[in-house]
Amino acid sequence: MPLLSAPRRRPAAGGHPFRKIDINRDPKAAAHLRTLIGGDEVTPTMIINGNVLINPDVAAIRSALAQV
Repeated sequence: MPLLSAPRRRPAAGGHPFRKIDINRDPKAAAHLRTLIGGDEVTPTMIINGNVLINPDVAAIRSALAQV
């Protein structure tokens, strides 16, 4: 899935550590995600420096990382 692959690579490519969580395999993570974004399970969802980004484009990721 190209749309998912690009956001996953961007933080690593920029030298920023990240953790991938599979909400299909982690029910607690899925429940936490639902609390963060109003009951849905939209992926990818990223949390960067406390900011929740739902299905972000590359520009949004870069902008959030620039503030870290």
